[in-house]
Amino acid sequence: MRDKKGKVISVFSNKGGVGKSTIAVNLAVYLASVDDNKVAIVDLDLMSGDIAIMMDINPKSTIVDVTRDISGVDYDIIDDYMIRHESSVMVLPAPITPEQADFVSVSCVDKVINVLMEKYDYIIVDTGPNFGDVNLSAMDHSSKILYVSTIDIPAIKNSRVGLDIMRRLNYDEDKIGVILNMNDKKYGVSMKDVEGTLKKKISKTIPMDSATVITSGNKGKPFVLDMAKKPISKSIAEIGQWVRGDS
Repeated sequence: MRDKKGKVISVFSNKGGVGKSTIAVNLAVYLASVDDNKVAIVDLDLMSGDIAIMMDINPKSTIVDVTRDISGVDYDIIDDYMIRHESSVMVLPAPITPEQADFVSVSCVDKVINVLMEKYDYIIVDTGPNFGDVNLSAMDHSSKILYVSTIDIPAIKNSRVGLDIMRRLNYDEDKIGVILNMNDKKYGVSMKDVEGTLKKKISKTIPMDSATVITSGNKGKPFVLDMAKKPISKSIAEIGQWVRGDS
């Protein structure tokens, strides 16, 4: 057992298509490259999780298998349910089919996260796009919630609604960091405009780079691995340093 519990980082948005999973995958891989950190990633997008595909992994087991033996899962055997990525990140995939999502309970998520915190330095949780009990459980455990938005008006509107919900849930403002993804000045919406609408400062930005993201996703190879010099990879590194407390 570790002397110090690991940090849980939830990557969240209440709107799909904002690049949440891409950020989660690349952040996990970046953190694993620093100081020999032990990093796990849990795909809690139970209806349509893509983490396994994005990391070119063929799941031998998923979080559903953990639920079937949850009473016997502890920090000595948790890795039996996970898959090692080439980056050394350990992956717990989402269910194979959407109907299996019903097997994953809040108590299961609580147990899994608590066990992983005993074994890993960082646990990255890719949540589903909703405020369901499973996602809220992960966020309750989190030291940071990365709230992902893009610079289009529908995403900003959804982010404003979601942040208001988080305030009503009494989440500390310092716990929530807004990540503005696919940022590009040509769209005519400034960061100041976004911050005014959200009533919150943007913590970090990620530049628009569709070619890198699509190529990375199609190859199943996180771009921080072999495209580390690209601005999009450097922005992930900045988020990683911020999560670690380095910036």
